[in-house]
Amino acid sequence: MSRLHKIIGCDNPERICDVVFVHGARKGPIRSWQARGAGPEDSFPHWLGQDLPSVGLWSLAYESRFFIFQGQRMPLVDQALSALGDLEVEGFGERPIVFVAHSVGGLVVKQLLLHARDPQQPKWTKILEHTKGVVFLSTPHFGFWIPKLLGRIFLQKSALELARDNPQLKSLNEGFRALVKDRKLRVKVYVEGRKSFYGLLYRMQVDKQSANPDINGAQPIPDDDKDHDTICKPESREDKVYKGVKHLVQACINNIFIPYDSANQGEWVRHSGRRSVRVEMRMAHCAATSTVARLEDVDTPVRFYDTSQTASCHGAPSEADIG
Repeated sequence: MSRLHKIIGCDNPERICDVVFVHGARKGPIRSWQARGAGPEDSFPHWLGQDLPSVGLWSLAYESRFFIFQGQRMPLVDQALSALGDLEVEGFGERPIVFVAHSVGGLVVKQLLLHARDPQQPKWTKILEHTKGVVFLSTPHFGFWIPKLLGRIFLQKSALELARDNPQLKSLNEGFRALVKDRKLRVKVYVEGRKSFYGLLYRMQVDKQSANPDINGAQPIPDDDKDHDTICKPESREDKVYKGVKHLVQACINNIFIPYDSANQGEWVRHSGRRSVRVEMRMAHCAATSTVARLEDVDTPVRFYDTSQTASCHGAPSEADIG
């Protein structure tokens, strides 16, 4: 079972993007993103929401228990289906989406997006169509060593699917790589740079090979100051991971779809859900601040998605661009 937690900006009907944080194994939806000693509103997603006030910040919780004595754990496929259901209920699929995933949460996101291709589920395909970027923080794309070490004696059967070199994970990654190429998703990958203790063992929990999904343009970035648990807990806004995630979200909303309302005498207006010409605007300033700019002042290529309406502007498309 999964659940979406509202962090900041989620009830703003005029928000232009949703960012969903997905925690790792044996973690939770809130504290996973807080540095040691941080307060409840002093965390990774809170900072992002404060710096980008037109963005909604969410945190997805799912059953990430490993051990037999902790109760039943759903397989990865079922966890992803449950998460999709939660996204659907909250109305995702109307505005751009960016996922930020730590550890096993990255596998949930990949499986979720592959499920969303189902043509029999139009609301899921809308979620996929509106997904613009994914950030992976020490995700074991090809599994990790802990399930093999502990084995069936201590772990639930469903946790064994996370073992290193599991063919299921390899297939999942191949499907996701194809999806990235097809959907032109922005992907950023961070890798832990320090060893950490797991019981009495001191080693990398996710090695560099497993943390690399082998996606063109997404070279893994090592964070030498962070281990597996702290890579998702930036200590300040100057943290490498925080700045990288913020930059990716800004890059995604630079391509935001903004409706054009002919009743407003040729102005760009922020998304309101009204039936109107849909245009793609590459203007970070307008996307991030919801600033209204007159159509004739926009010095950038514009693509019209509704051929029943016409308009003119500096840099307007040719007939071949309209479709």
